[in-house]
Amino acid sequence: MDSDSVKQLQIALKGKEIGHNIHFLDKISSTQNYATNLIEKSRLPLHGLVVIAKEQSDGRGRMGRKWISPAGGLWMSIILQHWLTPKMLPIIQFISALAVADSISEISGLACTNKWPNDLLVRGKKICGILVDVDFEGNRVNNVIIGIGLNANFSANDKDDLANLVGFSGITTLKDELGYYIQLSDLTKLIFEKLEHYYALLKENKIKVIVDLWKQRSEIFGRQVTIEDGKDVFEGRALGVDDNGILQIKLSDGSVKEVLFGDVNLSITPHASEPNLT
Repeated sequence: MDSDSVKQLQIALKGKEIGHNIHFLDKISSTQNYATNLIEKSRLPLHGLVVIAKEQSDGRGRMGRKWISPAGGLWMSIILQHWLTPKMLPIIQFISALAVADSISEISGLACTNKWPNDLLVRGKKICGILVDVDFEGNRVNNVIIGIGLNANFSANDKDDLANLVGFSGITTLKDELGYYIQLSDLTKLIFEKLEHYYALLKENKIKVIVDLWKQRSEIFGRQVTIEDGKDVFEGRALGVDDNGILQIKLSDGSVKEVLFGDVNLSITPHASEPNLT
């Protein structure tokens, strides 16, 4: 993607809620940090503004992890400022994942699965991560910045510095899966359109509809998992997510623990004897 294709993208999205204003940069430290600085310095509404970079020198994932962001990937941050409530925040990751997965499928035919809370997988390998930064003021949500990092037009085999992205079974890219380069501007436009659709459902409080759609692509239900929630590490079997996006884990003592935030590592194979309680 280059500056000319981004200009055409903005023209095509004129009047849309998301993507009508795009800041496109060759290389910056982080699109999330850039978007945060824009919000801090601007007195004007920035709802729907998008920051896209060809490369990030200091991209970040959840829990402060460094995110390797070479040229050829789709690295972007989307600012939302309207119709936000604390109850919606866990679902922001779900609508983002649905938008990216739908777009990948429509463009390429590849099927994506979800790994709670913020990863997209293809054939069990991570292809996309989603980061949601939130600015609170009491119970009021002022800003949400959705960070999307999609491994697209490069090969994971050519990058020696991608070890930080490797989860339980490694990473993949669109190039590795398809064997050819995709048109990033077309994929980006589709992601914005799909995100706007799912965001409309969220504004209509159709949270159960969103969660049910996300469940259909879940990678984790019925699997033995290890959870890190920032304080503790515990193991159990993933039973499902409730209508608020909270993960339910059955512990070894038979009790069920609810997890709102955390990192999930999966066992290699599903557990055949445990029902899928979705």
